[in-house]
Amino acid sequence: MLNRREFLGVGGAVLTGLIFPSTLFGEDGKEAVEEKDFALEKARRISAPNYRMTDDGTLIFNSNGFILGDRYYTVYHGIHNLTTGKQLRNPIIYGKPSEIIAASARNDVALFGIPEELKRYYNDCDFNRNFNIDKNQEILIYGIHPEWLSTAGERILRGIITDVSCSVFNHYLKCNVSGYACFEGNVDFGDSGSVVLDAKSGEPLGIVTNKERDNSGYGYFAPMWKFALLLDDL
Repeated sequence: MLNRREFLGVGGAVLTGLIFPSTLFGEDGKEAVEEKDFALEKARRISAPNYRMTDDGTLIFNSNGFILGDRYYTVYHGIHNLTTGKQLRNPIIYGKPSEIIAASARNDVALFGIPEELKRYYNDCDFNRNFNIDKNQEILIYGIHPEWLSTAGERILRGIITDVSCSVFNHYLKCNVSGYACFEGNVDFGDSGSVVLDAKSGEPLGIVTNKERDNSGYGYFAPMWKFALLLDDL
């Protein structure tokens, strides 16, 4: 079902409609197991929020992000304070500071290396810069909301791509920047950095960056090729 909002509260309390394997009966009366949601399983495996540490040692949520191989992908505006102009060079992932590799204010993407002491979180998921995104493509968006939001916990959103070449306003450059994809789905505060995957294959397509200001139920994501530009410059 498209555009369905699903949440799992802190402590595992199910708030609504999450997908779990269940036993069903087929036409022949024999038990049949519901097909697994591979995209959701992959999203859970690669997603990881990042944090910053205050002077008193408190960890504060920055944004969502995801791991492919031994690198961490997130949004630039999650690590750069637009008000103070300060950039956080070592966001904390799984309790350890990461190391910045490259970042782009223009494309609102940032790439970090994950320290070897966290190698248990490395995965075998490849970065595929050539995977197509198409209009009407079904997508799954996954992230974690911080504890101070009413929607704290696992957040799952299903949507559909409505445009593959949009411009969004860039607050750093004070102008519109092209190359974003638009999707129908109720993204909200706290969703920045959430991974966008193809709902069928589980292929990572990009990362959530913006929402419509008028709360019309549309959001935007930066396609993976914007990260490819960072990799090409290394």
